[in-house]
Formats: sequence, structure tokens, C-alpha cells
Amino acid sequence: MYTRSAFFFILLLLAACGSQTTAPPSENAGPAEKPALSVSTVPPEEPASAIPVCRCSPVAPYEDNGVAVSFSHWDIENDPGNFRKKWEQYTHDSIRTRIRTLVLNGLSDIPDSFRIFSGVEKIVYSGGTPWGRKPALQGAGIFPKLRVLEIWGGARLDTAGTWLSRIEVLIMGKSAMEGLRSFKYLPNLKVIRMSHSGFDVFPSDISGLSCLQDITLAEYRFGTADLGQLDLKKLACLRKAHFSGQTNHLPQGLADSSRAKIDLYLRNPYLPKEDKELLAAYKKRK
Repeated sequence: MYTRSAFFFILLLLAACGSQTTAPPSENAGPAEKPALSVSTVPPEEPASAIPVCRCSPVAPYEDNGVAVSFSHWDIENDPGNFRKKWEQYTHDSIRTRIRTLVLNGLSDIPDSFRIFSGVEKIVYSGGTPWGRKPALQGAGIFPKLRVLEIWGGARLDTAGTWLSRIEVLIMGKSAMEGLRSFKYLPNLKVIRMSHSGFDVFPSDISGLSCLQDITLAEYRFGTADLGQLDLKKLACLRKAHFSGQTNHLPQGLADSSRAKIDLYLRNPYLPKEDKELLAAYKKRK
């Protein structure tokens, strides 16, 4: 009797152990990990450094930012072999730390793996055509030294992160900018240079850019820039302002002789007579 009971007890133990055995993976199961270039979520930003107090210090050179490397969304999606070859070349320790400029063609979601380029100071983003809905430029917060943003074609800025607060120079060429309704996201901005470009809505708080030194809106389009929002008395660092294209009004403070004269150029044939006279008088000032 005891022998039979022991036998059934052993059978029950074996059955319980078998029910806990891990089933073999299905042939249709997906990969255990996402690929290194997955951009399904925005990469975590590097800790934002404190924004320096604006003392109108000269802007560091930004036209030629050292070694540059370009990557395209097309290569990643359609020619991964070419992308891998370039990746292996530029991620070598002897060169990756020397890269200062990153050119992104259609690559609006910056992969977290790009964090390896820790010395990047400038991003040149080409977003295709200025027309139509534009993808948001995301993931730039992984570059702690980023200070220059250059955009061609079109872009929509994701203002959720803090990386915009580190930008000192904004350059746009033949581009339409969406999503930036306030300059409060760019408190450290010193230079704005736009050519044949514009904002979907021109931010009205531009006079809050206390560090702004140089603004050029050349052949402004995709909307109208209200220059009456610029108050020279509040923009103590401003030294140069050039405007042409779809603009209206004059900057405030032109009649204030206590404000140091700036390099001002404004081409607008539709200005009223009194504004033209005020502008002419300002240019004659010493």
C-alpha cells in the first residue's frame, strides 16, 4: 500500500515540474532586443548645464565647426550596409571625439546611439520641403555641447525638452519653421540668421532675447515678421539687424538717442512716409 502511494506521489511531483518548464521559443517570435538604431522613444537628454548670465560676450565661431559627418534616413532604411560602413568609420575613438558638426538628412528622430558623438556643437538638419506637415526634430538633447542649429527645408521643433535652452545660433535657409511660438525656449540665443525662411507664427516675445546680438531676416517669407515687436531698449546686446521680405512696422526705440546706434538695414517699400523719415533720420545718426 505504501509502495503504491509513494509511486503516485512521485508521479505528481514529475507532473508539477513539467508544467513549469519553459516552452521553446516560437519560430515567429520577434527579436529579444530592439536594434541599436530604434527611435521609438526620445532618448534621455544629457543633464542641462546652467545657462550663463548674458554679458554680451562675443559669439564663438560657428561657421566652420571642425570635423563634420553626415547621416541620412534613406541610408538607414534602404542601404544599411553603406550606413554600417560609415558608422564603423566615424565611431572609432580616433575620430568620433573630434566630430563637431552632424549633418542629418531627413533624420528627424536622432537615435540614442548617436550619443557617442559627444563633442557635437552643431546640427545641420535637412527636412525636405518647406510645405506640408513636418516631423518634429527630436533627440538632440543627447549632445551636451550643442549650441548651433541650422535648418534647411522645414522643421518642427519639439519644445518639450531642455536642449533648446543651450542653442546660441539659429540658422535657417529656404525653410519654414513650425511649433516655435515663443522665444522663451531659446533664452541663450545670440544669433538669428534666416534666408528665404520664416516662422508659421512670428514669436511676439522676441524682445525677451536679452543675449541677442545679430538678427538677419533676409527675404522673410511664409508669414509676416512684425518688427514692431523688437524693442531696442530691451535688446541691450543687439549690434546688427538686417531685414527684407515680408515685414511690417519699425523696431521700437529708433528715436531714443540714449541707445547706442546699431547696424540697421531695412528694405520695405510699403512703409508709411513717417516711418521712412524716422528710418532715414536714424541712419544719419553718428
